[in-house]
Parts: sequence; C-alpha cells; structure tokens
Amino acid sequence: MVRAHFVYLQMFIFKHEVTTHKFKDSRIEPILLDLAKIIALRWLIDDCGRIYDSGYFVTSAWKNMNTALDILIKKIRP
Repeated sequence: MVRAHFVYLQMFIFKHEVTTHKFKDSRIEPILLDLAKIIALRWLIDDCGRIYDSGYFVTSAWKNMNTALDILIKKIRP
C-alpha cells in the first residue's frame, strides 16, 4: 500500500501543477491530465494485487480499468 500511496501523491502533485499552471495554449492542460490518467490506470492494471488483497477493489474493476484505458488511449491518439 505504500507504493500505491506514493503513486497517488505523484498523481496529486502532477494534477495540481498542471491545473494551476497558465499554459499559452489552452489545449495542453486536458491532454496532460488525460496522460496522467493513462499512467495511473496503467500502474493500477500492472500492479494491483495489493489493492485487491486489501479489499479496496472488486474483481470486476480490472475489466473497467482496461476499458477506461482503451478509451483514453483512443482519445489521445485517434
């Protein structure tokens, strides 16, 4: 769970920095946030055993995460 917490902190700090930064092009922020979601989902899919063991996720969560990952990847690169 410690590793999961560090990933959460990384994502939280990244999201905070992206949302508070003033980009010259307004299209950059949503793309960076989608990329962060892809990274987080990829980590959860690859290393989710401890989270399942703790009872935080149910078994159907893996399929939902894969579906969400596919949708985000298609959104980034149609």
